[in-house]
Amino acid sequence: MKRKIIVPALTGKFGEWRYYQLILKVKDLVENFGTSLEPNYRVKAVEEVEEIYSQKGVSRLLQRAFDPTRLEPLKNYILKQPDKYINNLTIGIFGGSPDWFPINLSDFKKSKPDYLEKTEKQLGFIELKGTETLFVLDGQHRLKGLRKAYSEDPQKIGEDEVVCTLIVHHSDHKGRVRTRRLFSTINRHAKPVSKGENILLDEDDASAILVRHLIEDYKHFQDKEIIALSKGGNITPGSYSKFSTVVTLYEINERLIDHNAIYPKGEDKKIVRIRPSEKDLELQHKRVFKYWDKFFELFPSALKFIKDTPSNRLKYRISDGDFTLRPIAQLAIFEVILACEEVDERKIKNLKKLPQDLTDIFWHHILWNPFKEGMLFNRSLIRNYVKYNIGLRIKPSELERLRNGYKKNSGDLDLDLPQPKYP
Repeated sequence: MKRKIIVPALTGKFGEWRYYQLILKVKDLVENFGTSLEPNYRVKAVEEVEEIYSQKGVSRLLQRAFDPTRLEPLKNYILKQPDKYINNLTIGIFGGSPDWFPINLSDFKKSKPDYLEKTEKQLGFIELKGTETLFVLDGQHRLKGLRKAYSEDPQKIGEDEVVCTLIVHHSDHKGRVRTRRLFSTINRHAKPVSKGENILLDEDDASAILVRHLIEDYKHFQDKEIIALSKGGNITPGSYSKFSTVVTLYEINERLIDHNAIYPKGEDKKIVRIRPSEKDLELQHKRVFKYWDKFFELFPSALKFIKDTPSNRLKYRISDGDFTLRPIAQLAIFEVILACEEVDERKIKNLKKLPQDLTDIFWHHILWNPFKEGMLFNRSLIRNYVKYNIGLRIKPSELERLRNGYKKNSGDLDLDLPQPKYP
């Protein structure tokens, strides 16, 4: 049975669009007037509205395809994150404007003459009868995540409130073009947050939290502005005085941290990234700091770089300098150190023997292209090459890929790998 609701709202106009800002409770937003087998939701996804969606007609499509892999993480976030928040949903309504009831502010006008007639027209209520067609124009994943979370625990989130922007959509061809344009504009001009920015902002992901701890508290990093706060993983020309990047530190943390010990699991047995306790963070904090102590013990030239002044650091990159100052090499070396700890920790000392100079013949066709005088960026090739040279066993398939990569990068298909240098 369809149910009428009256909700508080604001109305405004931007360009040709009349819009309404509603506050909807989750239980109203995800309400199903049908059955589980034949649902009839109050607010539908685009593909659930026959009037505006056609599998055959591409010109009728208003949204991107739904990605089901995003549903479970969203549901877990909504149910398990105590500090959760769902951003504004944009909802279309067609078949005419919604029923709008402005608030009478005459009583306020007597005591506060600054209230204008225009303000009175912007505040009010909207009546949703349940018979109108509402469809989510922006936020289909959030809507379906809320549906799934509500179906599992209606008591927990049913009374939570979500802000929704309601716009009037016309279901003819001209109306579909206009609404598609609105959708594409919203998404084209919404700049996505980069991986680097996410790491600096995330308060639930332990790996990201510990990146910030490294930058602010680790003895060799703190107060030195030595980590590039860049969007990607590489050191750019403008960051040559930096040792590494936030993305590189994050990727190393991801491997060091014991995810199973600090995160809860959802019904799908996958971890849910909810901020760990301070005690758990402290344990992982020690683990991460201990790794970097070991790194700088193995590679004192990298520590020397860090301790120098920003202007003097540039000399370490002359002729492209020390290989340990390259994030791709830092990641590969990290993986080698892990392998040594698992198999034969005595092999770690051989890492000290690696040539420091990036342009040394040892690194040719692996980390350095001597013909183009530029970096090579194949992490697994670097990792397996170092393991091969320090006497760590690698799989026959890895050795084959290493040989092929070496030949390909050299341009000589008859050139074989040199013998291991530090077995």
